[in-house]
Amino acid sequence: MAGSGSRIPAKYRQIADRLRADIAEGRLKPGDQLPSQQDLVDEYGVVMATVVRALDELRREGLVETRHGLGTFVRKQEPSAEYLAVMGQLDDLTEQVRRLREKVERIEAQQGRQRGE
Repeated sequence: MAGSGSRIPAKYRQIADRLRADIAEGRLKPGDQLPSQQDLVDEYGVVMATVVRALDELRREGLVETRHGLGTFVRKQEPSAEYLAVMGQLDDLTEQVRRLREKVERIEAQQGRQRGE
């Protein structure tokens, strides 16, 4: 029995993680077809149920969609609400930094005039 420090993810999770990384890193783009289930079975040396479970996980996450008779394809990714909120905060911070820079420039210009520069 393996010790608690040597946990290896289940095979279906390893397959899902690899495909998820391929999508995140742009090796698989929206509209691209994933390898067939049989190709994944052969590549990973697993049973079909393991591949189906991995693809089900990606489908639940909204990363892929299956078109019956055609295969599984990468879905176009819509930004999440969390991503949009963070980007809004970043825009706000960028605007604050811009205003602070302008203020610093005005102060430096005033100090330069006072020193006769």
